[in-house]
Amino acid sequence: MISSAPHEGKSRPRPLRIAYLLEEGPYAHLQLDAIFAECYSRWGGRFSLIAPCSQGRIAARYWDWLEAYDPDIVYAYAPLASDEEERIHGRLQPSLLEKHQVREQGEPDLGWFRPSYGVSPLSSLSTIFRVARHWGYGPGREPAGFIDAWYTEEPSRFLADNFGTYHSSFHTSGFPADARQAAQLLTIVAKDKWENPQYGLPRDLNVIHDEMEALAKFCAKETSSLAQAATRFASKLDVHHNRFSYSFNLVVGESFPDRLLFWNARLLNPHWQGASLCGLRVDLEQTRDPNFFLLLTRLINNFNHVNDGTGGQYRLTVRSTSVALVELEDLRERLQNARCFSMSRAEFIDSADEVVPPKQELENASILRTDGPGLTVRPDWLEFQWDGKVAQPPASIPDHLSDCPPRQSFAMGCWATDYLLELDGPSPRTGVKNWWLLPKGWRMAGSFKASFPPDGMNLNYLPRSTLGGELTLFERLERPVRSITVPAPAEALQHALVRDGFYSRRGQPENRATPPAKVADMQPSNEARYLMGILGMIGGLDRAKSLILHPYWIEEFKRLGATPILPREKVQPVINKLKELAPTVPTYVLGDEDDRIALGHLIVKAGRSLKTPQHFVKHKALVERWDIHRKAFWERHGQERSSNSEFDWDAHERAAVDECLVEMRARQMLFQGTQWLCPQCHHRNWVGLSEMRPTLICEICRLQDSAPISNDWQFRANEFLVEALRDHSVLSLLWVLDKQKSNARASFFYDGPTWFYDDDGLRPRPVSETDLMMVIDGKTIICEVKSSWAGLKPSDIDDVVKLSLQLRPDRAIIAVMDTGKKQEKRLASAEEALKEEGIAFELMTLDNYPLQDDPYFV
Repeated sequence: MISSAPHEGKSRPRPLRIAYLLEEGPYAHLQLDAIFAECYSRWGGRFSLIAPCSQGRIAARYWDWLEAYDPDIVYAYAPLASDEEERIHGRLQPSLLEKHQVREQGEPDLGWFRPSYGVSPLSSLSTIFRVARHWGYGPGREPAGFIDAWYTEEPSRFLADNFGTYHSSFHTSGFPADARQAAQLLTIVAKDKWENPQYGLPRDLNVIHDEMEALAKFCAKETSSLAQAATRFASKLDVHHNRFSYSFNLVVGESFPDRLLFWNARLLNPHWQGASLCGLRVDLEQTRDPNFFLLLTRLINNFNHVNDGTGGQYRLTVRSTSVALVELEDLRERLQNARCFSMSRAEFIDSADEVVPPKQELENASILRTDGPGLTVRPDWLEFQWDGKVAQPPASIPDHLSDCPPRQSFAMGCWATDYLLELDGPSPRTGVKNWWLLPKGWRMAGSFKASFPPDGMNLNYLPRSTLGGELTLFERLERPVRSITVPAPAEALQHALVRDGFYSRRGQPENRATPPAKVADMQPSNEARYLMGILGMIGGLDRAKSLILHPYWIEEFKRLGATPILPREKVQPVINKLKELAPTVPTYVLGDEDDRIALGHLIVKAGRSLKTPQHFVKHKALVERWDIHRKAFWERHGQERSSNSEFDWDAHERAAVDECLVEMRARQMLFQGTQWLCPQCHHRNWVGLSEMRPTLICEICRLQDSAPISNDWQFRANEFLVEALRDHSVLSLLWVLDKQKSNARASFFYDGPTWFYDDDGLRPRPVSETDLMMVIDGKTIICEVKSSWAGLKPSDIDDVVKLSLQLRPDRAIIAVMDTGKKQEKRLASAEEALKEEGIAFELMTLDNYPLQDDPYFV
């Protein structure tokens, strides 16, 4: 049922997050060249993560970092094993897992390895208009300049790795005319080529003839770089690493691990460093050139603003994975002698893997923006409201694009928008809103159907969920989200387990990898309708604690036969009879018709001795037993009411049972009336409250008799309620849902008993089932629920393990609404088997999740 109250929503635009996978090999340096150039062209691109691979697998230490980084796109240069692809989808849930297609024509160059995502991301130069408006650049406030190298020149890797060049990143040296008031290019062209008319160089180029001269202008802050533009106004994962976050990293060496170390170490600098360089990579031979060494010293002095955040002297660490510590110390001393002002040290790095932050730091990391100083920007989240099942959010556009000219080419790219939508369901706790926090392992983002303008270009990026559980959609200025159709929890779970992998069974492009479906089909089981019916009757899960799960009401419903648990004394006659027959009939074969008949007669005979449950309970008895229950409660808790209190607490507590009865009567859980015995035929007639008349008529003999003047009202249970609690374990299901809901902090939704099929539901019987599926704060759970230990068979435990390995939830629960613990060895074996697969296991009983007992019905 959809609530009529308005729901809340939030949206937050951000840059695309792209992670690259590559393996050290003959083309590794060209691949890094292409990655660096592309990252410098993209808004937020300098904060991209590069993870090394080996033999088709991602380096183990990088998995935690990849999960915390939470990429929208995983771009693989390295070949991946098929199970590694499934692992990427299961743990990272990218919108796109793209395998690089090499253009094998001509000599290997940058073009061979340039990344392609189908649609261009938002440009890093989309930021220049805000910078020009608010800051200007340089001493005379002239437009910002960006270093470029004309196509006739080969920029050094020092320039390309640390600063970037316009031509390498944007595949052109043409600069849009409508951007020239905000920025310009400082183009490196050799003097002989500039003077040679055969090259046909445009005369309006802002030319500089030497790379060292261009770097000197940068050092004097007369020009900027793409490396800085790629960070402005972008969000990043703010994660700390004591070895790398609090010093300027000067990486020495040209090996693959050195370049990897340099790039990834810059991701560890605090967000407040903004567009600062925070690190450089140099070749050792370069530092022996006196002119270059002087320039390097000036760069460090002018751009090192890194310390531990508490003030004090700036810090510098000279590092390498390929240069010996002795030579690193020598370089550090030479820098110090050249009056490099930073407090410095040297460190040899055994492996580029050492840059990976500790797991605890990754768990504590958060997404923060790198806004420039002195700018007033709108909050991260834009709030809105929506009704029904369709949200119509306002346009969510990166704030800096408001300064761009209309239809400016640098503003035409794609960005990601995270959406947080309120969930229509039971709140985790009082006063806390319930949000859609989507899980990672079960991909349900596709169940949220977004609509876009009909003439907007299709991005072919699938919706995804972030590590925080937000829904991520991909937008452009000409393709904003118009509306989002929000699914019901059951629809979201159906999509995650069945529909998401539907097309993987029908083929896919070689360069795209999508995960298979976890099951072919799923349908609500017969038990589901009873759970849904009772939840509708009691007004939702929030009322279950007061109307059904209170220990007092559990006992009262037992009197009315609404319990799945037979007392030991009622089962004992059957046990005794079976014991008597054991010497003569050692076994009953259920597959044999004669044995089934014999066993059926035995059970029916023993059942004749069972006492029939009460048809009704009297109001007076209810009140008396409530008084006894309250007295026992206060005796257990050792508290006494103050005799000086003016408020009559006892009367207040005593009235709670009547208040609850009124609600149960209104919800038709109990029917109020009276039973009278016909004096003629002795038939017991039931007369409901609304049917009371001065004269009562017997249903059988039609005798008329006067209604009683005084009467102790009686209450009869709804037959559907009795059947649900007695035969379909609804009480246990409500207990599990109520207790797990209280564990949630911000998000809770679920689906009831479910059957799973392995061939699109065409088989006559399901192959497996689960009692509950829950998503709590973005973590997925399946649950097997039993009313007592007597109902838990060894095969039930094995089935939970088997289904967990198929569905891959974050946690598997076996819930027994009983005390104590049995089948300990088998449960321990199940826990160990699931732990090896990264699935948590929990045994839930009344010992660790007791029923809440109060002298009120809250």
